[in-house]
Amino acid sequence: MVAVLKGCQSDSQIAERVLSGGFHGLADSRLENLKLLRGCFPKAELTLLRQPQRGDCALAVTVCDRICVSSPHVLPWIEEKACRQGRDIGVFVIAECGDGRDGVVAENLPDFCQLVEKSEHLRLAGVLGNMGCEGGFSPGPARYRHFLGAVENCRQAGIRLESVSCGNSASILDMIDGSFPESINEVRFGEALLLGRETTEGQTIAGGETDAFKFQAEVLEVADKSVKGKPERRAVVALGRADIGHGELAPVRHDEQEVVLVSSDHLVLIDRGRSLAPGNIVEFVPTYFALLGGMISAGVEKTFIDN
Repeated sequence: MVAVLKGCQSDSQIAERVLSGGFHGLADSRLENLKLLRGCFPKAELTLLRQPQRGDCALAVTVCDRICVSSPHVLPWIEEKACRQGRDIGVFVIAECGDGRDGVVAENLPDFCQLVEKSEHLRLAGVLGNMGCEGGFSPGPARYRHFLGAVENCRQAGIRLESVSCGNSASILDMIDGSFPESINEVRFGEALLLGRETTEGQTIAGGETDAFKFQAEVLEVADKSVKGKPERRAVVALGRADIGHGELAPVRHDEQEVVLVSSDHLVLIDRGRSLAPGNIVEFVPTYFALLGGMISAGVEKTFIDN
């Protein structure tokens, strides 16, 4: 199992707990995060999930054990840096699985893998499939068959694959009900690990912690207002898009409070319970993208509570 920690900016305290909990590797799309992880965990297996830009290849080779690629033009750049550093580097070839994002189409996958195998300092670490990362597609038998068919084509061409990595937070319900293919030998968890829910429909995972991360913000104003002719008790909170990006927040006291507006710097609640006053602190549970926005934002103070 690989922990994808980009949602929490690969914070070292979280990474330490994840590794001690049984995950064998860490992954992120940002080299700056992986560089910090390497400083904290010299022996951990680190995977760069996004193909490096040309100017990043040297650092990627220095910091990472495995690099994901989807375009052949980057292979000579990585090879050159690996040669200069005198080391071999693992390469994961990304297979396109229907999300319409990065990835090699199935018919070109064997040829791409053979390009990696022919490189002196590149080691074919395996094939990686992305499902449910974009567009809200739920993995299912047809998409797994498509991916594994491409993997089988590689094997029939004599290509040895160390890892077949496809499962992620969008696949966890398939793992629970037993429909996940046994031939996939590596899984990656991000949202499921951090927020206790699967990706595509937001279903809570049995035993998952859905409130491991909370946002707290102060109430700036409370007043009765007429909105489209309807009286409402509204509270304005010191939290906005600058803090959560395009993610969403759900009030912990959702039976009494409802988010109705988020601007760049303010969040507006309907205070049904009429319990809020200026200076009160309101708690929220974030979606994945709100968590990512909050962890990136310099204006959000991060506090870790050890339970």
